Amino acid sequence: MGRIYFESADRNPAVALHFIEVPPEVIVGTGGYTSAPVLMAASLLRKIGLSKTRVFIHEQNAAPGKLNRLMGRFAHKVFVTFPETLSCFPQNGILAGYPLRKRITRVDPEEALRKIDLQIPEGRKIVLVFGGSQGSRTMNRALVDALQYLIPHRTAFSSFTASASIKPVCTTL
Repeated sequence: MGRIYFESADRNPAVALHFIEVPPEVIVGTGGYTSAPVLMAASLLRKIGLSKTRVFIHEQNAAPGKLNRLMGRFAHKVFVTFPETLSCFPQNGILAGYPLRKRITRVDPEEALRKIDLQIPEGRKIVLVFGGSQGSRTMNRALVDALQYLIPHRTAFSSFTASASIKPVCTTL
């Protein structure tokens, strides 16, 4: 958390001044370093009585990120996706789930499979590995460690990874 605060501390005064000039009614943060100056400035201004802005956070991950863990203490409410995440925000957590467009939820599973056009060779299996946030590094490492056991079974792999992780994964492979 120290790094996030340090990197965004120089932005906090500018954000705070903007909020005094044009006070927002509501701020919704989703975590990450880009949210840090906004959430911190709004929370500070509210605490010292210069703002009535309500701060809400939506935590999409099962394990909350550093910024959301810190700022969740100051938020009016923290909306979480998973029931087990509520324990991280005992005073103000609300189980909200993950918002999806209606179009996504109405797709028939068989129709979706036809649209993918994924051709799996006879006798082969596919393992798809993807993830984000704090779990992606762990998942990449687990995939690399598991390859020696899976390759003899003629398994194909697809892995989605952040650009910062590509070099370490490819080097290990």
